[in-house]
Amino acid sequence: MKNIAIIGAGELGSRHLQGILTISKSVFEIFIIDPSTFSLEISKQRASELKHNHNLSFHSTINNIPKLLDFVIVATSSKVRLKVIEQLLKKVSVNYLLLEKVLFPELKQYDLALDLIKINKVKCWVNHPRRLNENYQSIKKYFESNKLCFFQLVGGSWDMGCNGLHFIDLFEYLSSSSLTSINTEFLNKNVIKSKRDGYIEFTGTITGTLDNKHIFSITSTNGNELIAPSISIMSDTIRFFVQESVSPKIYILDKENSFMSEPVDFNMKYQSQLTGILIEQLIDTGTCDLPSFEHAAKTHKKFIKSFLDRWNLNEGTDYSALPIT
Repeated sequence: MKNIAIIGAGELGSRHLQGILTISKSVFEIFIIDPSTFSLEISKQRASELKHNHNLSFHSTINNIPKLLDFVIVATSSKVRLKVIEQLLKKVSVNYLLLEKVLFPELKQYDLALDLIKINKVKCWVNHPRRLNENYQSIKKYFESNKLCFFQLVGGSWDMGCNGLHFIDLFEYLSSSSLTSINTEFLNKNVIKSKRDGYIEFTGTITGTLDNKHIFSITSTNGNELIAPSISIMSDTIRFFVQESVSPKIYILDKENSFMSEPVDFNMKYQSQLTGILIEQLIDTGTCDLPSFEHAAKTHKKFIKSFLDRWNLNEGTDYSALPIT
């Protein structure tokens, strides 16, 4: 029987738990860990909604978990994530590790985490789940032989700090490329309070480039109402317009069809539908479709540094940590 731990049992951690509980061909010993009784109750409630054969136990610390864990998911907030990893790897041997984003708020923490992962010989990935989406996997195939030249996202109040990295990673994935630069001069000067206590959010526009010279633009307008982002992915010969939510569709405009629109349904799976797929991938192949820690950390560091520099410039401060999660 394989041992799995989920550290961070709240909204996201409980969805990871539900995803694992959908696996029927294996039986797991699952340890759910969170110092918050309220968060543990969320996971207990959501686990009770599903029929399963797995063994669950709930803990406030990692003191009572096995010395060997096959899989660990760290779904805490970013401020405590490095401390959690340090405590975990000091006490437990871990084969596969999945980290939520934003990875860490301080630049120095990325190198510390990488050292821990290498020293302990842990295989580690970062949860950018759009890489698992079948629609995006299909779009990626179009650009194996087509030049992807521009990516644009526009929405309102969709938490750019929290979610912007998801879309940059998506563009990296679709174009088989890596982030080289981010321009933050068009961000709005005033940051806003995040719905998560102790964190902030940004509005405005960022632009950037990838190492294959492709360009992207990402915008979150400032307002009181969430406006779901729309995504444009364009080359000389084909264009995709993606609406992930509200009325989920992909509009395909192909030069061969005189750029006439062909709408198809877009299927955005929830985390509770994805984590089971990830675990089964790891069991079957020893790897998964998510970006490795090494790849994702390079992108996260550029993102954190560019936003932190802009925030300090606007505020006249010298903060070393960017409080986004």
